[in-house]
Amino acid sequence: MPSFRTILIFGSLVLGAILHTKFGLGGGALIFYINALWLTVIHFILGHVWSAYNAMKKGDTTKAGKIINQTTFPQLLIPRNRAYYYFVKGMLHLQQKDLNLAKADLNQAVSIGLYRPNDQALALLNIAHIHFVQKNTEESRRYMLQAQEIEHNDLMIKEHLSKLQTSLQAR
Repeated sequence: MPSFRTILIFGSLVLGAILHTKFGLGGGALIFYINALWLTVIHFILGHVWSAYNAMKKGDTTKAGKIINQTTFPQLLIPRNRAYYYFVKGMLHLQQKDLNLAKADLNQAVSIGLYRPNDQALALLNIAHIHFVQKNTEESRRYMLQAQEIEHNDLMIKEHLSKLQTSLQAR
């Protein structure tokens, strides 16, 4: 099903074309064409990232996956949205047990910079955990330390960091 934004773009183009054929370009058609162009630009620089992020936070990973896959050109997203695009993709890959893709996407999100400290810490924790599972202790420790340096207020992240630290010390 097309998004509301897509319907608005298409509707603006259709109304612009109708006005253009009846009254010429000056008869209001130009405004609809500009509106369609503006909505298209907005569509590509914002994407559907926040809808996917919210669906993921609610635990609806199927919906989050469908929504995030509607973003066809992530390289055109503004940096903040691009970081969250890779964060959502990484978390979805992690849930699917595709550790290498998850690690790559989460690294991309971290390198671009996640806006919320809890999300940055969660991404780093998950990268550390992936390295731990892949028996790369030094990298795991490095990412764990980066996650611990971030001031966040999520007790679950703190608990998981503590468990990871204990597991790393046992190796």
